Amino acid sequence: MSVQVVPTNSVKDLAITSPKLANNLSVAGTLSVAGTSALVGNVGVGGNPSAAMGIFITSAALTSTIQYGMQASPTFSSAATAIGVGVEGTGQTAAASFTMNEFRALSTYAPSIGAGSTITSSIGLRAQNMGKAGITNAYGVYIDPQSGAATANIGLYNGGTTQFAGTVGHGQAPQSNVAIALSGTLTGGASTQVAYESNPLFPSTATARVAVYEGNVTMVAASFTTPDARIFSATNPSLGAGSAITAMYGVYVGNMGGAGVGNAYGVYINPQSGAGVTNSGLWNAGTTQLVGTVGVGDGNVGIIDVSRGSGSGGMVMAPNATWTPFGVGNNFSGMVIVDETIVSGRPAVFLCGGTVTTLIGDGSAGNFWSATQGTASRVNVYSDTANSYSVTIQNSTANTLHVQVLGLRMRTQQ
Repeated sequence: MSVQVVPTNSVKDLAITSPKLANNLSVAGTLSVAGTSALVGNVGVGGNPSAAMGIFITSAALTSTIQYGMQASPTFSSAATAIGVGVEGTGQTAAASFTMNEFRALSTYAPSIGAGSTITSSIGLRAQNMGKAGITNAYGVYIDPQSGAATANIGLYNGGTTQFAGTVGHGQAPQSNVAIALSGTLTGGASTQVAYESNPLFPSTATARVAVYEGNVTMVAASFTTPDARIFSATNPSLGAGSAITAMYGVYVGNMGGAGVGNAYGVYINPQSGAGVTNSGLWNAGTTQLVGTVGVGDGNVGIIDVSRGSGSGGMVMAPNATWTPFGVGNNFSGMVIVDETIVSGRPAVFLCGGTVTTLIGDGSAGNFWSATQGTASRVNVYSDTANSYSVTIQNSTANTLHVQVLGLRMRTQQ
């Protein structure tokens, strides 16, 4: 005969073959259910449940070296061809107007430590090895794509520290010879797609150094030689059928300067030393093009390109206009190569230093360039005493000119 109602008083070692319970059930000992049971109320195992607990489980001291507060090990029949679930957690809200601040399908907490006991490793969730014979793919944790939430749809969020002891694959199965592998097709409607982006916010304690990426090569203690070691390696792209790239950069460095920055270096290379054969800070086996100022040595010498363009480009100078290409008070000492690309098309070479500028080469045969300020119908290159001996270019012609300048500075004036 089936039992319809069991009072809330505790019972011990109760065997039920086919019950339906319409009240709270508190089991202080062992409960064996051989058939199908419907517990319509709160259930307490080892203690009384509160009204806030659907199922409450506690116990006296367990035995054995491996102990379980609760274990589910169902046997799935041959009908389970779609999904077999050992434990599933979800919930639902009542039909009322309210907002639940946070819902957790599964929540774990730190254990309570009894007097004198210790725990070496406290693990909130551990997935044992899911692979064995007869299983095609093993996933310790599998998270479906999250969607439908109004603000954030994130598969895995860790507010603390994450450590991966093995290889990591993003968009592909992890490879044993690659620590972190990224591949796959990016999604989203943005016209700019980025495979890796890092924007860390450094705290006020970072007074020595900060780095977005920092790494070195560490070799194991063994007798072997690696012929090629790279901190960063950029290889050629792979283009799909019909796709094209206008400009491909192995390394692209944006402007590093801004308010509050003392010195901005696009690329800074420390002196190289200690290698047995070659110590080179920068080695380019191909073509190098430098658009702008090139400093050599301590910065007092260098190649300064202020051409402002190429071909028909250059500084546009109206009649009677002057230009100090290296700045006022630059104290330039060296050789200046100038060219005018619209009217003359002939270059000239000047030696500059202190108060003296000398024309040493004139491609116009004396018909266009001059080293004396105020010479009519000429383009004059001179040291302007009124502007701290700055190298100055003066357009004393009746034409609008485009002037290009390349300076080879030997030293700054003392």
